[in-house]
Amino acid sequence: MIKNIFKLIRYKDWVKNIIIFFPFIFNESNQNFFILYDLFFIFLSFSIICSLIYIFNDLIDIESDKRHSYKKKIKPLANGSISKRIAFALLFFLLILVIIIVFYFKLFFIHFFAYAILLVFYNLIFKKIIILDVFIISLGYLIRLDLGSNAIDVNTSINLLACIYFLVSFILFIKRYVEFSNQEKTRSSLRFYNVNFLNFLIITSGLAFAISCVYFIIFQKIYLIITLPFLIFNLYKYYKISIYNNLGEFPIDVVLKNRILLINTFIILFLIIIVYFVF
Repeated sequence: MIKNIFKLIRYKDWVKNIIIFFPFIFNESNQNFFILYDLFFIFLSFSIICSLIYIFNDLIDIESDKRHSYKKKIKPLANGSISKRIAFALLFFLLILVIIIVFYFKLFFIHFFAYAILLVFYNLIFKKIIILDVFIISLGYLIRLDLGSNAIDVNTSINLLACIYFLVSFILFIKRYVEFSNQEKTRSSLRFYNVNFLNFLIITSGLAFAISCVYFIIFQKIYLIITLPFLIFNLYKYYKISIYNNLGEFPIDVVLKNRILLINTFIILFLIIIVYFVF
C-alpha cells in the first residue's frame, strides 16, 4: 500500500523541482548557504503541491490511463492497486497540507496559486490543444525558476529562463513523438501532430536550447564553456535513447535509469557549482 501511495504522488517527479535551486546556483553575488534551508522547505512545499495536482490528474485520466499500453501497468489508479476512495482521501489530506503551506509561505502564494491554476486548466483544457499543451507545461518550469529567484531575492535571468524553456520543450516534444509513434490514443492533441512536424519541433527546440546555452555562457559566465560538450552530449544521448529505444514517454525514468546520462548530468551540475563558487 505504502509503495503504491508513493507511486500515486509521483515522488520521483519531485526531481523536476530542483530547478527552484537554480537561481541560487547561478547567482554570483549570493553565496549565503543558510538560505538553502529556506529553499529546501520551499522545494518540499512545491513538491507537495505538485503531488496534489498529479493525483487530481490521475483521477481525471483514470479511464484513458486504463487504455494506455504502459500507464495501465504502472499507475496505481489505472491498475486498481489503489482505490478511488483512498486517492480522494489522500487528495483531501494534501489539500489541507497545501493550505497550511500557503499560510506559512504567504510571500510565494502567487507562485503556488499560479502553478496550481495553470496545471488544473492544462488537465481540463490545454492538453487537448496542439503546441499549447507543451507551452503550458514549459511555463510551469519557469514558475519554478521564478519561485527560486524570489526566495533569494534576485531577478530571474532572462537567459536562464530561455535555456530552461527550450530544454523542457525539447523533452516534451520527444515525449509527444514517442506517444505518437506508439499510436496511443489517450492524448487527444496527438491527432493534430505528425512525425515530420514533431521532428521539426524537436530539432528547433534542441537548437534553440543549444544557442541559448551558448548565449548564456558568453554573456553570463564564460568559464561555463567547459560544460558545453557535456550539455550537447546529454542532448544527443537523451534524444537517441528516447526515440530509438522508445522510452521518451517518461523523461525522469530515461535519466534515472541510464547510468551514462545520470553520471553526465551530475558532472554538469558539479562543473557549474565549481565555476560559480570557485572562479
